[in-house]
Amino acid sequence: MKNFKLDIDREKEKYDSVAISEVVSPSRMDSKLNLLGISEFYREPFEKYYEAIWETVKPSMVVLELGAGCGNHTAVVCEANAKVIALDISEKSLAVCKSLFSEVDTIVGDIEEIPLLTNSIDVVVSAGSLSYGDHEKVRKEIFRVLKPGGSLIVLDSLNHNLVYRINRYLHYRRGKRTLSTLQRMPNQDYIEEMVKPFKEVKISYFGSYLWLTILLSKISGTGFARKLDMKLEKHFPSKLGAFKFVLVCKDFDAAKS
Repeated sequence: MKNFKLDIDREKEKYDSVAISEVVSPSRMDSKLNLLGISEFYREPFEKYYEAIWETVKPSMVVLELGAGCGNHTAVVCEANAKVIALDISEKSLAVCKSLFSEVDTIVGDIEEIPLLTNSIDVVVSAGSLSYGDHEKVRKEIFRVLKPGGSLIVLDSLNHNLVYRINRYLHYRRGKRTLSTLQRMPNQDYIEEMVKPFKEVKISYFGSYLWLTILLSKISGTGFARKLDMKLEKHFPSKLGAFKFVLVCKDFDAAKS
């Protein structure tokens, strides 16, 4: 527990530092332009995540974005004209987010203890934030703030594939990520627990062969490698080897949480 607390402090310091050096570009206020700024190899799960938000969020809804940071993925929620609440541990990151999206309410807080009322949120969205908290605490807090009938949309990484696990461990050894984020990376058991209270669930997996096709692209070029990656994903899907997943859960039943 003590190490996890230290890791949270380190993560806050890291993202505060990133926010200070952040270059605010008006193009970040357009989600389609944001997608163009993501490498072609990594774009597909983000496209799926954005599509799920466009399809789910309505103007009358209240949306909570967990781990919003500097607002890298906030534009897509704002485009739905809903009431958006951005939560993050980094006050400096949220200041950048607010400078881009003045209509967004920003709240400094931990995803393990969301400072919002019970049953106050229509949709919870999260892009890459679930590993920053204890699985059970985060899950309970999401279920607590969601309204009955609410939705959850998540884009995050998995830790099943040995290639990706080694790469993340090397990043930890180089001081680029904390140990707790490695230990708390979402896994299949976590996903299964997360979906239980929802009546409608869709899960998409991405990047099972990404490590191979990125290496191949250095020899054959991006075009051929990308086509091969798409064919492998289509004909040999593997959720156990996946790099990322998009989870879309609808019609929350609080009695099952």
